[in-house]
Amino acid sequence: MRIRSLQLLLVLAWFTPLRSATAQAPAPSSLQPTAAQYEAMAQLRPQVGVASEQPAPLLSNSSGHGSRHEGTVLMIVGVAGMITGLLVDESLITILGAGAAGVGLYFYLR
Repeated sequence: MRIRSLQLLLVLAWFTPLRSATAQAPAPSSLQPTAAQYEAMAQLRPQVGVASEQPAPLLSNSSGHGSRHEGTVLMIVGVAGMITGLLVDESLITILGAGAAGVGLYFYLR
């Protein structure tokens, strides 16, 4: 009895389409963009060679670098990692925690 119901369940599972599979199926043609939509998108493009009235903003130099706040967070996480590594007697966690604390100290002092 159990084997029969298990076989029936497996057959039903095999032939029932998954929601993720149906979600990844190609969209019907009604959802495809039309030529009018392509023309409207082409008109939205910025025109090349037109001078703007406002000068371009200067790029921030600190955007790709760590800040003081990130340095503080990294130091806290690093020290917590070092303490955890020492408590569980795992040298790899201790070394990684010291590295994170060092990077945090570098960002903080920069």
